[in-house]
Amino acid sequence: MKNFAMQKKLKISTILTFVIMFLCFSTKGFAQENMVFDYKSLLTKTQDKERKNDLMKMQSLATDLLPSISIVDGKVQRFGDSDAISIETDAKSFSDIKNLKGLTADVKILKIKLNSSSDLSSKFDLESLKNIESLEYVYIVCPFDATASQVSNLLTGTNNNVTVIYTASLPR
Repeated sequence: MKNFAMQKKLKISTILTFVIMFLCFSTKGFAQENMVFDYKSLLTKTQDKERKNDLMKMQSLATDLLPSISIVDGKVQRFGDSDAISIETDAKSFSDIKNLKGLTADVKILKIKLNSSSDLSSKFDLESLKNIESLEYVYIVCPFDATASQVSNLLTGTNNNVTVIYTASLPR
C-alpha cells in the first residue's frame, strides 16, 4: 500500500513538472512575438481606463506637433528646437533610422507610413530599434485597407519594449 501511494505521488509530481515546463516554454515563445494592434478596434473596444489613457497618449504623440525627425527617400530633416520626440519615415527609408545615432535619446514614437499596398512586402526589424531606449510605440499608417496579419508580416525580430499599433483606412 505504501509503495502504491509513493508511485502515485511520483506520477503526480512528474506530470506537474511537465505541465510547468510546458507553460514556461510556451509562454516564453509567445512573449517573443510582437503583437500588432488595430488602433480603431482598440479605441472602441477597450474598457480599461489605464489602457484607454495609454491609447490617448499614443494618439497625442502621433498627431500633436512635436519636435521630430523625418526620413523620406533617405533625406533626414529635423523639425523643432528641442530633441526629437517622434521619427516619421516611409517603408523605403526605415533602414536609415540606424544612421540617427545621437538624435534619438527622447524619441517615444516611430511613425511608418506605407505609401501603397506594395509596401506590405517590406520588412521592418524591430530588434534594430532597441538602441532607441525611450521608444514606446511603433505606429504604422496604411492609407489603404490592410489587416493585422498583413501588418504583422512586415515585422521581423522582436522588441518587447514597444507596442505596435496600426491604422488602415482609405483616403477620403
